[in-house]
Amino acid sequence: MDTPVALDSMTAAYPSLSGALVENSFDGIIVYDTECRYRLWNREMERISGMDSRDVLGRCAFTVFPFLKQVGADQCILRAMQGETVMTEGRPFVIPETGRRGFFNGHYSPLRDNDGKIIGALTIVRDVTERKVIDDFLNRQAHPEAQVILEPPTDVDVALMAAVCKAIQQRRKMLGLTQEQLAEHAGLHRTYISDIERGTRNPSIDCVLKLCKALELEPSALFLYAELQCGQARA
Repeated sequence: MDTPVALDSMTAAYPSLSGALVENSFDGIIVYDTECRYRLWNREMERISGMDSRDVLGRCAFTVFPFLKQVGADQCILRAMQGETVMTEGRPFVIPETGRRGFFNGHYSPLRDNDGKIIGALTIVRDVTERKVIDDFLNRQAHPEAQVILEPPTDVDVALMAAVCKAIQQRRKMLGLTQEQLAEHAGLHRTYISDIERGTRNPSIDCVLKLCKALELEPSALFLYAELQCGQARA
C-alpha cells in the first residue's frame, strides 16, 4: 500500500513522512496544509478513526471531524502553524460515521520546508482509549468512597472486578504457571497474586498491565472475557 498523501510539496518538504516509516508507525500521523486540509493520513489513523485516507485527504479537518473544535484540537493545530509545539492528553473523540469513540493524546508541531517556512502542521496521535477505560474502572474500585457523591458502585462493577480476578487465575492455569511463576514474570509478590485470585484485593492499572504482559494477553481481551462471564452469570 502506498503512503496515503497528496501529490504536492508537503512530503517533499518533510521526507521522513513517507513510505514504510509512516505506514508502520504505532501512532497516528497526520499532516495538514495551511488551510487545515488533510495531506497525510496514515494506516494507524485509519484504524483509530475507521475512516479511509481517501475519505479525508484534501478535506478540511473541521468539516470531516467537527468534534475537533469541541475538544480544542483546532486551537492546537493553529498554534502549531504559528510555530508552537503543543501536547494534549486524554482528549475524547467521537466519529458518528464509523461509530468509533475513545480518547487520544496529541502532539502538534509546525511543518516547515527546507527554508524554514511553515507550510502546515504535523500531528502525532496516540490512541489511549484502552488504558483510560481500564484506569477509570480500577480507580472506581480503588476509591469507592468517592462514588458516594458522584456515582454509587453497582453490583455490575463488583461482579466485573471479580470476573477479572477469576480470568487472571484461569489464564495462569491455562499457561501452566504457578502463582510464584506468574508473580516472578510480572515483577509482583506472590501473595499479591494470591490476594487477587481470592478476590481480597483489586489490582491497580499498572498491575493489570504487568499481569497481562506476563499472561500474554491483551488488557482489552481480559476485560472482554470478564464482561462475557458476567453476562453469562446474569443470564
